[in-house]
Amino acid sequence: MAVSSRVVAILGAGPNVGNKVAERFTAAGYKVAVVSRSGKSIPTTIAALSLSADFKNPKIVHGVFEEVRKKLGEPSVVVYNGSRISTSVLLEIASDLRFPASQLMLRALRLQPQMSYLWTSKQDHLSINTTSTFAAAQEAVRSFDAINDKDTPRTFIYTGNICNQAAFLPFLTLGVGKAASSHMIDLASKSYVDKGYRYV
Repeated sequence: MAVSSRVVAILGAGPNVGNKVAERFTAAGYKVAVVSRSGKSIPTTIAALSLSADFKNPKIVHGVFEEVRKKLGEPSVVVYNGSRISTSVLLEIASDLRFPASQLMLRALRLQPQMSYLWTSKQDHLSINTTSTFAAAQEAVRSFDAINDKDTPRTFIYTGNICNQAAFLPFLTLGVGKAASSHMIDLASKSYVDKGYRYV
């Protein structure tokens, strides 16, 4: 649908950040699509298209965008707020106060069974925190390219935290994902600057 578009797609629309972002864009006159695992997280006070999707499978991202395109139009703003975190094993390590904080990660890295557990059973964290982000960024470019109105702002927003700049023991999988996605967003921002597409 190659038309002017004031549509926002919020991927990972939970009860906090996602809903607040939906409220702000609704107030600004955007048509809003919210995507969450349950598909039911949006308050009834917000008129929005509500979709259900779990971004641990990056292959579903295309289908989500196709649904938004079909029902609302091409999104000119995409907000990626999906995330997954695992703290159980590392919190057990951190709770041992015999070790100063600077040594906790070194101790964690020596615990092969625990680290192996994190990376073999938590691959969905990397998918949600990074791989699906990349898939969403690709779909955003397709939508941005399809919007004919040159005055329509086109923006991809990746919600982050300090984990791409500082390491925190309990947030290993989240930090790895945020750091990787931060690198990708920075590169996209530089790559599409001539087209006026913003990646932040």
